[in-house]
Amino acid sequence: MKIFLTGATGFIGLELVHAMKKRGWEVTCLVRNAKGESAQYLKKQGCNLHQGDITQEGGMAEVMKDMDVVIHAAGVYELGGSSAQKQKMHKINIEGTTNVFEAVLQAEVAKVIYISSVIALGASSYCPDDPVVKDENHSPDGRNLTPYGESKARAHEVAVGYRDKGVSVNVVMPNATVGVNDHSNMGYFLRLHLLKRMVPMGFGGDCVIAPVLVDSLAKGICLVAEKAPPQEDYIFSGEPTTFKEIFALFNKHPGGAKVRFWLPRWLMYPIAALLEPLQRAAGIPSVISRDAVDLTRGHLNFSSTKAKQDLGWTHPSREDMWEKIIEKERVLIGRRKGFFNKLRHQSGRAEV
Repeated sequence: MKIFLTGATGFIGLELVHAMKKRGWEVTCLVRNAKGESAQYLKKQGCNLHQGDITQEGGMAEVMKDMDVVIHAAGVYELGGSSAQKQKMHKINIEGTTNVFEAVLQAEVAKVIYISSVIALGASSYCPDDPVVKDENHSPDGRNLTPYGESKARAHEVAVGYRDKGVSVNVVMPNATVGVNDHSNMGYFLRLHLLKRMVPMGFGGDCVIAPVLVDSLAKGICLVAEKAPPQEDYIFSGEPTTFKEIFALFNKHPGGAKVRFWLPRWLMYPIAALLEPLQRAAGIPSVISRDAVDLTRGHLNFSSTKAKQDLGWTHPSREDMWEKIIEKERVLIGRRKGFFNKLRHQSGRAEV
């Protein structure tokens, strides 16, 4: 199978490249700098490189003409970002998606997989209400919890809109994606715990999410490429878990202070506003931010029943998932020097 992939150097993209190469697929990756370190890593994995940028029109359609499947995984995840970061997120997530699908339309690609997010559907329900389980038929209520959620919702609409133009689109919606060397807030909280810097206070403990392991997600995307009928959408989630339960799993391992006090959101909000610029000044994402607080106002309790039934997809238990992540995260932390180097997400796929 011949694949054209955007976002190959991202957290999901790198794991997806690994999964596709194990299947023997021919993968062409869109890269901004073909001579850069990330691009050369992809080349060593056996990928073909096509230099380009999804924020620029043109250049992709000609390469896409020879592809069986185009997978659009490029995107920016940002909570608590600066104004400039939010503008970048808008340009890449929304305008970039439009450019990719315009190229797909010109190239008449037989199948396109767009990597969206359950956040594009909005909350499954709101805290502290009962976290009812929803699936692909959930109708968004138009309420976006964060600017990131808004950008993904609009990009999702762009992708689905091309079905009316004759493009065969499968939309993949991961829940909170986690794994070794995770770039999300959850990855930073885990590393803070392992580095013994976690404080005994948290927020949003009642919020239910269903984290999906990144390598399981990559296998699921491959199954969509192999098996999914045209125009079908799939949610990929792990087991429903509250933030309190996730931190309780962290606490089974030696680390920082156990989170025992859960602050109300109204109190956490002004604290987060003060901490956002301090975190950016330290060269790390705003892990504690108003966006992060807002995100916990809604549950993301979405089911993967359809993916399991239609595609034969499987996912490990939450206990096994976190055991695997923590074991490998400790190894990576042990290889680095300096607190902030240990804390930060490092570019590239985690090799343990």
